[in-house]
Amino acid sequence: MRLIHRVIAGTLTLALAGVISVVPCVAAEKSPPATSGKSLASITPAGMRVLMEGDAPVKRQDTGGSGSFMRTRKGKIAVVLVAAATGLTIWSVSHDRKPVKSPIR
Repeated sequence: MRLIHRVIAGTLTLALAGVISVVPCVAAEKSPPATSGKSLASITPAGMRVLMEGDAPVKRQDTGGSGSFMRTRKGKIAVVLVAAATGLTIWSVSHDRKPVKSPIR
């Protein structure tokens, strides 16, 4: 009896997937959209001027120190918080393995 139910459920699932996948295919455009004849790689004269003006030097953001993030106060706080969260996770997993005590079981 279970085998029959599984076969029916599988058949219905495949039929539904087939119906759902047909809808977007039917909704697609039949003909390709009209193009204006311009190439997507063409550059307008204004765009060319912007490119030819020269690159402005990129200003680096001043971080206020010469060390890495982990050497700053915020970095140390982040490391402590990650370590505390990892410790709490390990502790809670090790204490969650107690048997369930419910009146139903």
